[in-house]
Amino acid sequence: YHQRLYTLDRQVDYARDEIIEGLGAWLLRRSQHASKKCKAAELILQGCGHQEVLLRAQWDAQVAAQTKPLPRQSKKAGKDAVNELIRLRETQNDLKKRVKEYDAIIADVDSLPDEYADARTELESVRKRLEELRTRIRRKQAVLGVGDRTRLTNLINNPFLALRMQTLALKQRLRDRLRFRKFELDRLERSFRKQVH
Repeated sequence: YHQRLYTLDRQVDYARDEIIEGLGAWLLRRSQHASKKCKAAELILQGCGHQEVLLRAQWDAQVAAQTKPLPRQSKKAGKDAVNELIRLRETQNDLKKRVKEYDAIIADVDSLPDEYADARTELESVRKRLEELRTRIRRKQAVLGVGDRTRLTNLINNPFLALRMQTLALKQRLRDRLRFRKFELDRLERSFRKQVH
């Protein structure tokens, strides 16, 4: 009886020692492989021609875009989208007024030199913001399916727009889930191929 226990203990000790030795060799191989990959990645980064700050900012933007929560279906989505479009149009009108004011100051020969200089510098930034806002408005209108001349106040409680926004949210969720599923299956397929070959 004691001889069998002794034999079993020796076999368990031998198996444990073999596993630890194999684990050490595996860990060494993995660390060497990781350092090779790190050196190759650093060479690629140095040769890409972009600054590390820009690449880190792009990486952070990508992480933020991929980890943001999916849009939820909401009964108020249509109303919220219409209200946001109304707000954007009001902001657009304010910016148009500011552009006219700055143009008037620039065209006026009696304006003070500092007013003229301020108007010139501010005019460019306001026009840039106005163009960006027009792009956002066009996108929002395309999502809602309305034109430039549509009276948005009539659409606030429109059931069709509410359903349209819910459907768009559902569509976006389905697309994101399918994309995530595809990447998940790709990872699984690659690991399977590595094991087979």
